[in-house]
Amino acid sequence: MNKTVSEQVTKGERYSYAGYFFGQNIFYTLISQFLMLYYTDALGITTVAVGTLFFIARIWDAINDPIMGVLVDKAKLKGGKFKPWVNIGIFSMPISTALIFIQIDGSLSVKIFYAYITYILWDMLYTMSDVPIYALSTVMTKDVHERVKIISTGRVLAFLGTLIASVATIPVVQRMGWTRGVILLCFIGMLTMLPVKYKTHERVKDYSVSSPSIISLFQFLFSNKYLLIFNAALIICSVTNTLMPSLNYFVKYNLGKESLIPIVTLAAMLPSLLVPIFLPALVKRFGKKSILLTSVVLFIIASILSFYVGYENFVLVLILTGIRGIGYSVPIILTGMFTVDCVEYGAYKSGHRLEGITFSAQTFTAKLTSAISGATSSFLLAYYGYKANEMQSEKALNGIFKMFTLFPVAGYILMFIIIFFFYQLKESDVEKMMSKTVK
Repeated sequence: MNKTVSEQVTKGERYSYAGYFFGQNIFYTLISQFLMLYYTDALGITTVAVGTLFFIARIWDAINDPIMGVLVDKAKLKGGKFKPWVNIGIFSMPISTALIFIQIDGSLSVKIFYAYITYILWDMLYTMSDVPIYALSTVMTKDVHERVKIISTGRVLAFLGTLIASVATIPVVQRMGWTRGVILLCFIGMLTMLPVKYKTHERVKDYSVSSPSIISLFQFLFSNKYLLIFNAALIICSVTNTLMPSLNYFVKYNLGKESLIPIVTLAAMLPSLLVPIFLPALVKRFGKKSILLTSVVLFIIASILSFYVGYENFVLVLILTGIRGIGYSVPIILTGMFTVDCVEYGAYKSGHRLEGITFSAQTFTAKLTSAISGATSSFLLAYYGYKANEMQSEKALNGIFKMFTLFPVAGYILMFIIIFFFYQLKESDVEKMMSKTVK
């Protein structure tokens, strides 16, 4: 075995890698949790216009994300296969995120136009930062369990970044305003991403003897059945997954106290910070599929209970939200691990190690699921008669509550069915495949 391949990843290297996710998820949380609120309540853009923006951006993603994956797989850059792209993301992500929240003067049409330009730019740069950082984990070591540790550490800091952004954004914005508050958070995120530039190393070398054609890359993508099955399950789930997009509205209008947003968000996100600590041991013992299915069942049960219990008892709301947070976070945490396995499955089937195009599918799915849930939420808010910064009607309040509790259940049931019956790739299968493909 090649000595560099067998070299163990140090704890410092794992945390440097994970620090990138901390910063990246500050930016992602600002967009996924607060952008719709910023557009509707700060800029006065209608919910229908916001939903349309999210939908159009996803159409562009269908073109942009695979192109980015192809570039990563085909480009031969100085400094490694993935590190140069990761280094660009350290600076492009905070800058593009801050640009979105700059409040320009002008008519509503001008604001909508600016929203389209800055959001789609952010979307493209996010792909450029997300595909390579996940793919980097596949070349840091070939050890399957070591990869689980790397990704789990990354998810711990990712959710810590998400938690901090979720809890701190509203208080910071109330004190500093949207633009200055977001710039401060972006600067903090950038600082935590810097160590990955200096501390991480690519060890596993591409075993392919030839570079596949662009047509072959797309054939590879669509022939990787387990990659398609897993991502299809996530996308279908997102159609009704209105939990996080509706959280801010539920707290602000149903509970009647915007100041409680950080507390409810903390209840939802804190389990996400704790779960990755125990995940490597759980995955090693029970397998990723069993852990995923168990978390989905937990989410379904807690969501139904939340709907029937109501929200008169705030403590009970927090407890059930925390339980739902476990079920919500586990599939997100496991996504990178499932995709790593799909990289190895694709390498075994095709003879080419194509991390870029494989992880571009993951990035596309992450953005698509976020946008679908956001667009669904926007259109539902419009359907229920939501009026920004006004006292809501009973119909609107009931609709927001259903979005927060009951609507996500349908998608999670479908995800359970798809993964249970169709995803059959096991950890033992991956190890056998790697023994034949990785030097």
